[in-house]
Amino acid sequence: MSISSCLIMIFSRWLALPHWGGMGEATILLLVLFPIKAVAQDTPVWEQYYEQMTSVDDAESESWANVYEVLNDLATNKININRATKEELEQLPFLSDKQIQDLLEYVYRHHRMQSLGEISLIESISWNERRLLSCFLEAGPSEEKKQEPFWKRLKYGKSELTTLFTIPFYSRKGDGNAYLGDRYRHWLRYNFSIGQDFKAGIVATKDAGEPFFKGRNRLGYDYYSYYVLMRNMGRVKTLALGRYRVRMGLGLVMNSDYGFGKLMTLNNLNRTATNIRAHSSRSSGNYLQGAAATIALNKNIDLTSFISYRDIDATLNKDSSSISTIVTTGYHRTKTEMDKKNNTSQFASGLNVNYTKNGFHIGSSAVYTSLSREMKPKTQVYQRWNPEGKHFWNASVDYGYTSGKWSLCGETAVDNDGRLAEILSGCLRVGYGLSLVALQRYYSYRYNALFAESFAEASGVKNEKGIYLGAEWQAMRNLHIQTYIDVSKHDWPRYGSHLPNQNCLDYFMQATYQKRSWHSSLRYRLRHRQYDNEKKEAFEYRDEHRARLQIGQDHNRLSWRLQGDVAYSHQTEGSFGWMASGNVGYTSQRFNMSVSGGYFHTKDYNSRVYASEKGLLYSFYFPNFSGEGIRYTAQARVKLAKSLLFVAHLTTTNYFDRSKISSSYAEINRSSKTDLDLQVQYKF
Repeated sequence: MSISSCLIMIFSRWLALPHWGGMGEATILLLVLFPIKAVAQDTPVWEQYYEQMTSVDDAESESWANVYEVLNDLATNKININRATKEELEQLPFLSDKQIQDLLEYVYRHHRMQSLGEISLIESISWNERRLLSCFLEAGPSEEKKQEPFWKRLKYGKSELTTLFTIPFYSRKGDGNAYLGDRYRHWLRYNFSIGQDFKAGIVATKDAGEPFFKGRNRLGYDYYSYYVLMRNMGRVKTLALGRYRVRMGLGLVMNSDYGFGKLMTLNNLNRTATNIRAHSSRSSGNYLQGAAATIALNKNIDLTSFISYRDIDATLNKDSSSISTIVTTGYHRTKTEMDKKNNTSQFASGLNVNYTKNGFHIGSSAVYTSLSREMKPKTQVYQRWNPEGKHFWNASVDYGYTSGKWSLCGETAVDNDGRLAEILSGCLRVGYGLSLVALQRYYSYRYNALFAESFAEASGVKNEKGIYLGAEWQAMRNLHIQTYIDVSKHDWPRYGSHLPNQNCLDYFMQATYQKRSWHSSLRYRLRHRQYDNEKKEAFEYRDEHRARLQIGQDHNRLSWRLQGDVAYSHQTEGSFGWMASGNVGYTSQRFNMSVSGGYFHTKDYNSRVYASEKGLLYSFYFPNFSGEGIRYTAQARVKLAKSLLFVAHLTTTNYFDRSKISSSYAEINRSSKTDLDLQVQYKF
């Protein structure tokens, strides 16, 4: 009997069990369409790294979806290290300023790298980081191509069209009732690029429940994004048209690009770069629309400027003329959500001047924003110092110095009311593979900046002061250890609290070991935070412990991974949860497939567990689970032709402790939930 027949028989017997619900036909269809002569995927090194760097906070943040998209794009369009600029290398989030400086200096001194193996000669770059760089760099020719007119360079361009269609094997309470559209989700993405120098494209997306070619969406999709990005045009380093994202300094004034969690801070925060990036994401929030450019005034001074005008979603107050909150979810499924769509206009402009020489840099940024409606926050205590008015401005000074063994950077910002936000970070490379990081921040509870995002325990740059200490150690060639401790205090009550001066302690440690085809990791995190007691008269501590053990092997075409997660939360009573999961796969030249499954059992949401899953192209999924049940997935990738890829991805969650899933209009009147994603990518 063939492997394919055996697996189909096993799956068929599983499907005969009552608790699997109505997803059997979808699984059988997937197995029949893709005979399993080769099973699973070989996960790229950078995706393994991405998963290790993602913590619980990151998984619940939209920012990390943007990071994944950037890395996915760079893995497809690699940077030629022999012609790379500082701005291009700054796209790699795991590189520090020192490492970027060392890479550029090596190429300058030796004229070119013959192969990426020469990176091992750069002391500041560890073995793990060399493996990562091989995913995004190539050692191409160092000579510049003869400058040709743009229309002639089009022949070097590459086009990529990616589409996705999601079929849910269930109905929600709002389908055909409160939801304005059908239950299917689909999107498309077209991108044209000429290396790293030119990029243009369009993204269109529709979420489940949103109307398509009807109502307010008479032009088809609910959301469109279009962009053009050009680099290395003489003195014009970067030019963006259409929709784009900008980061200035350390993000206290302007950061509509991505940010990082506390673990990535060990590598990345000591970099105060100003970046302009195309908004090629499906996210409909936190982008700019118009034009942005970085111009080299001379060898040491860069000028960055942007101007933006766009419509945004907002929740209006009862007077219908003022805003209580700006909405960034992007959902327009119901009449209430649709009424918020593009109901307010936003104008923004900004300027950054940056001077760099001999490892030292200093810059200054200013951003002005105005809204067509006045912002009037609600009366809840935690919203007392939210932005008010129609016009806002922020200004800052950022600075830094990078030497062989240490680096220092910081930023100090003020808003239009003179409220202060500041951050200061230092890194010391002790030697023997050990680096130490210290960070101090102070964000006034009255400071407001509509586009700010930087290092923080809570969301936003507001109402926080704290100290972070971290260490990263390449203990051996194969053993990498990372740890940090972060202590913070919030002077004003936060969301869910009624009392000021709330304290939080966050401790984390992770050890990663890799030797040949084997890899394993162990992580532990403790969060010790204050919350209101039942009478809301005093604080009491909630301790949250999380641990994960993972072991796996990538051997030739076969790969497998086992993972165990535990979570324990205690405030007035304890809550314990755990999950055991695994993944197996096998890859051939034109076809690969992966199968994963896991059992979870938690007391309640406080002890929820998270599972990282291989997603589709340009997506990374990090779901959380509470209660009791089984989660399993199957993914097949078929290379139908040299330029044509087809992907099918099936996911199912079966709960044993409930008869309904979710609530309100999203409620599913059954204990199981199954989705089938179909994706096609064509490169030409």
